[in-house]
Amino acid sequence: MEKKNIKLIALDLDGTTLNSFDRISENTGNTLSEAVRSGVHVVVATGRPMCALPEDVKKIDGIEYAITSNGACLTRLADDKLLHHSVHDPKAIETIAAMLRPTNYMTEIFVGGKAYIGEQFFYDPNSHKFGKKRAEYISATRIPVPDIYDYMLANKDAIENINVNFYDQESKMKFWKEADALGIATVTSSYFSNVELGGLKASKANALEKLCEILDVDRAHTMACGDSPNDLAMLHAAGFSVAMGNAVDSVKEAADYVTLTNDEDGVAAAVRKFVLGA
Repeated sequence: MEKKNIKLIALDLDGTTLNSFDRISENTGNTLSEAVRSGVHVVVATGRPMCALPEDVKKIDGIEYAITSNGACLTRLADDKLLHHSVHDPKAIETIAAMLRPTNYMTEIFVGGKAYIGEQFFYDPNSHKFGKKRAEYISATRIPVPDIYDYMLANKDAIENINVNFYDQESKMKFWKEADALGIATVTSSYFSNVELGGLKASKANALEKLCEILDVDRAHTMACGDSPNDLAMLHAAGFSVAMGNAVDSVKEAADYVTLTNDEDGVAAAVRKFVLGA
């Protein structure tokens, strides 16, 4: 394979651009900066809300846009202007809240670029079994509320994404099938233990399409990199798709090319090979 005519690169963060320490390596950062200097648009496309964008991303000169909350939001970083916003239907939120309230799943909701969680999970790291790293991430990026489902209903016309966490795969897959069968949300996952519910029109692919319109870039000249099921729509929408070496099998099968893992600077390797021709 040889250099492509790429004018826009869309990058997932966790498991893709970020390594296992949630950092962008010096090599990857320098490579992305070089791509920007060559005239290529670089956009992050993550399931994270705006409030949880890593500082490493903001330090890379030339990253102009961020797709967050699995495509619910497209933001111009220079002035934090929201260019695209796709939230849940309020009636769908009523149904989802009723479905989740009897459970004890750790549920998080994204509203206005911020992430909210029930206070029992925020204040007591031992109230969930996801480990120290997850507890530190929650403390740094989540806002506690007394009752997450009451808060969900109070903001039912502004919910960007719902993140539900599970301790076992059987419970996760059972909930995924039940939620998907309702036909009122886009159901996906960005890591082993979660299920994410977005609005029916929310996806990284739709946000990428909107950004291409804004920048007047043909999607045939886009490249997307990802590792998880929530990246699949974006990979299918891009002109050229790259799966990480650590990606799940479904992502590898969908991609045009499989690069190195996120800990081996797979994004940098793909950008140098197909964008910079180095």
